[in-house]
Amino acid sequence: HGLGLTSVPLAAAVLAVLALLITLITFRQTGNPDLAPATH
Repeated sequence: HGLGLTSVPLAAAVLAVLALLITLITFRQTGNPDLAPATH
């Protein structure tokens, strides 16, 4: 009954986390090598 209400924010949270991970990975690959050890 309440699955529809909880699955929507849950899916949005999962998509937000995935997008954050993708941006972090791409930034770490294309960013400055000097920032890599600092963030890691």
